[in-house]
Amino acid sequence: MHPHAGAVLTRKQATFFFLFAALLAFAVLTYKYVLPMYMVKLAAFGVVASVMGLLIFSYPKQALYVAVFYIYAGLRYYTPSFPLAHPIVVLIAAATLYRHFRGEEVRLKDSLYLWSSALFTLLAIQSMFVSYDHMGSLRVFSVVLKVLVMVYLVNQLLNTPKEYERLAMVILAGVIATVILGLVNIRMGWVRDETLITGLLSQGRFAGAHVNPNMGALYILAGLPLAVYAIRRAGRMATRIALVLIAVGLVVAVIMTFSRQALFPLLVVLIAVLVREGRSKWVFLVVLAAVLIGILLTPSYYWHRLRTITHMIQGVSEDWSFFLRLQAHITAWNLFVENPLTGVGLSNFPVRSASEVIARIPTHDAYLDVLVEVGILGFAAYMAVLFSGIRGFITAMRTRWDSEHRWMRDLSFYFLISFLSSLFGAFFQSAAYYYLLWIPVAGGVLARRLALEAGQNTKISET
Repeated sequence: MHPHAGAVLTRKQATFFFLFAALLAFAVLTYKYVLPMYMVKLAAFGVVASVMGLLIFSYPKQALYVAVFYIYAGLRYYTPSFPLAHPIVVLIAAATLYRHFRGEEVRLKDSLYLWSSALFTLLAIQSMFVSYDHMGSLRVFSVVLKVLVMVYLVNQLLNTPKEYERLAMVILAGVIATVILGLVNIRMGWVRDETLITGLLSQGRFAGAHVNPNMGALYILAGLPLAVYAIRRAGRMATRIALVLIAVGLVVAVIMTFSRQALFPLLVVLIAVLVREGRSKWVFLVVLAAVLIGILLTPSYYWHRLRTITHMIQGVSEDWSFFLRLQAHITAWNLFVENPLTGVGLSNFPVRSASEVIARIPTHDAYLDVLVEVGILGFAAYMAVLFSGIRGFITAMRTRWDSEHRWMRDLSFYFLISFLSSLFGAFFQSAAYYYLLWIPVAGGVLARRLALEAGQNTKISET
């Protein structure tokens, strides 16, 4: 007789196994014949979203770094209908507000930034009362609120020089990632039509993982000065060589976007680096190698596009995009003259210029966009917001840091150059409310706070 032949299930065990088998069979049959597949995917998405939301709420600082990386890497390219940065930022903001309820103080106290951003927000709201397209104004105003929240989060969650440096390195990592992903997109055939210049032949333009090659060039340029800083900070020779190759690769990537407007920010970056680091052989090597390799690898088509700049200046260009933008600029200025105080309303230039410009396009100039849409006072407040970031970097550059944090001067200089490259690029893109401009503002305001705290600590130690 089998030793376990006499063993029988208890009524409780038999009931449990019967219910388990019945529920399992029901689930399989429901999944196979009743439940639509989209509901299964929706349920799985809900579980993943819940877990990720819990992690973001529990670790908001790390989630902030993830959001910054997501933005600079251009990961929205792969989820165009669902930008993940928005819910991440909302959850981080919720976690931060919860900390305030628990007694954490507000750390964003820069008076210039607070007053100028508050005034700009107020004037942006009043501009909507004169707008024709109210829904368009509300949509852009939500974007304004989003970037304001980002500035607040950076200054609330990051509190040390090392965290400030980590923010810069996350930006650099995102830029490197967008170049790698751009190459993957080309290899896999995932390039969109926006990256083609059509004509007798279709000329592909490199955009990284960003849809617009011109914006891709500006994002890549924002990482170039930070790569130079990383070279200065690198201790090992192998690391320096790798970073030099990365910096050269970023310059080549910018050139391969065929972006004419990126030429001016690129020159700003290279000249600023040479002026500050003229005696550093490593930095000189980076600039020289980048220029030489860039010239050697530049296709003839790009030289043709650059020659059209002189044609534009001489007024003999046949470039339709130039004349269309020029028409938009003239119309925007005329609308500003007619509405100097109130503007025409957020995001309302394409609507108000419909009778003058043959296509509904923005001005392709961030500053002209702000001027015509919110008026002269709103423009002044907006420029004050940008200046608060510049002032912060300059303060950190001039601060007497202790020996442990002396690198803050170099980092603040290169962060400032990164910001300036984006500001120059904004003359040619409607990027007034892009993270590309507002994350550096947050970095500058944070740098000023850290510098003022370091100055106070230095005075205390001296006394």
